[in-house]
Amino acid sequence: MTGPLLSCDVTVDGGGLGRVLVLIPAYNEQDCIVTTIAEVRLAAPDADVLIIDDASTDATGRLAAAAGAEVLGLADNQGASSAMLAGHRLAAAEGFDVAVRVDADGQHDPRDIPVLLNALSKGADVVIGSRFAGGAGYRVGIGRRWAIGRLCAQVNRLTGLGFTDTTSGYRAVGRQAIDLYAEGADLGFLGDTVEALLAAVGAGLTVVEVPVEMRARQGGRASIGPVRSAVGFFRTTRSIRRRPPLHAAQLGEPLGLLPPGRQG
Repeated sequence: MTGPLLSCDVTVDGGGLGRVLVLIPAYNEQDCIVTTIAEVRLAAPDADVLIIDDASTDATGRLAAAAGAEVLGLADNQGASSAMLAGHRLAAAEGFDVAVRVDADGQHDPRDIPVLLNALSKGADVVIGSRFAGGAGYRVGIGRRWAIGRLCAQVNRLTGLGFTDTTSGYRAVGRQAIDLYAEGADLGFLGDTVEALLAAVGAGLTVVEVPVEMRARQGGRASIGPVRSAVGFFRTTRSIRRRPPLHAAQLGEPLGLLPPGRQG
């Protein structure tokens, strides 16, 4: 863990941050969804919980509703980026001040939600829970670690910052970031992580990382296989490689995405 929860100087309802909505995108996660909801409620009992059911073909939505969570059912399965776009749009429309993403598969330990909120309370607009910051001991395979490192290097080149885990989906965002993401578009593979980070930096928001605990998937299986992941990774890195550094370009572009070759 990142430290005792009692060391955080905000309460689990946001400690003055306002209304908190926990967004849980889910696709065929019937094996994990009830436990994940229970853990989120234990860690953040005053937060609202929304399951974004990405057109699951199993009992994910029904079980989530039976567990007392609000469920936003999507008509078609389009992936995490589309699900998070829907979640941020709902958060913006309903006037939430903070949105926290927790994955349905149990990899994100909800006990770290106060750690994310703590960083928001200190002035951050986007807080990324990093598997590798601060000496966190999360272990991944050689190939995956290389891919994560490659993406981090490219993002750090664009931003001039020192991120350690640009693909982590465990995040908390404040109102400005909610509005930014709600006004955006579905960016496809890694749109909810790498592209969302670049969007925030490009819009002039403060993005920070905090070390968090992550676990192995608690049940079920991943919806994206290794081949699809590899294809998405290479497409993303190729796109990012062709962009100019954000500090040398006009900031505040929609979603912070700059056409290849554009000069500042």
